[in-house]
Amino acid sequence: MGWRPTGRGRRPAAFIDATWNVASDEERLVYFLAAGSPNEEFAVKPETYYRLKRELSNYPGAEPFVMSVNGSLFTYFFSHCWIAYGRFAADEPSKFGVSSAAVDWYENSRRAALLHRRRCVEAAGRFKTLAEDRWGFAPCRGFDAQGNSAYLVQNLRPNLMDRDDWEQATVAPYAAGSAIMFTPRESMAALRAYRDLKGQDGKPLIWRDPAGGGYAFADSFNLDQRKVSDDNIAIDVGPMLLAIENARSELVWKLFMESPAARRAVERLKWQAYAHAGPP
Repeated sequence: MGWRPTGRGRRPAAFIDATWNVASDEERLVYFLAAGSPNEEFAVKPETYYRLKRELSNYPGAEPFVMSVNGSLFTYFFSHCWIAYGRFAADEPSKFGVSSAAVDWYENSRRAALLHRRRCVEAAGRFKTLAEDRWGFAPCRGFDAQGNSAYLVQNLRPNLMDRDDWEQATVAPYAAGSAIMFTPRESMAALRAYRDLKGQDGKPLIWRDPAGGGYAFADSFNLDQRKVSDDNIAIDVGPMLLAIENARSELVWKLFMESPAARRAVERLKWQAYAHAGPP
């Protein structure tokens, strides 16, 4: 996953223990770019991309999809901010001698986002923050059980960890907002609900008007804790802006897929064009 240099925590330089070997969004984006290297001698071989772990979910009453490690929405929408998976048919690992499931990654993320929302709505009776139009877990700044500022990463089944860690059910508005590429109706309803949510003083609870210097939404909120995190984090705000533009005009998809790196990766991975419906 990365390299730890000498001097950090007085430990020797070494690779980080964690590995990127799962077909999740960050991994697929990195391996896609590596497959599209301008120098073919240094490019990652296509079979390396296809060997990323693909394990299907079997959650009751839901269509199967390839799971990520923790089930965060971030792990289903991030690479879609650039890669226009909706243009292509299911990829085929078998073309490179890899025995693994062929996957339509746009449909995969659509299924994952809908089940993620369903699970949040089903838990609304346990947590005040959650409701039909208040859903979406993704890494964010929030508060731990003791009320201290903390970096939160919720785990929500189905996932490879096979566990739920609700982290007090803190909702990150950018999660549902970034899923707009797959769930436009549900995501728009959530964004409107977040904008209309009021505090006890009658003022917007998490909406920060850009006209007054704000960045639209607070990074996270929790109604049980009565806390809002006003940190502005680029990797949270940024993907939501890209996702909204893709749902609106497909602009980022068009620009990225025209780049030489993307064209080379598509060719080397042998993706086949497909008239996918894309966002409604």
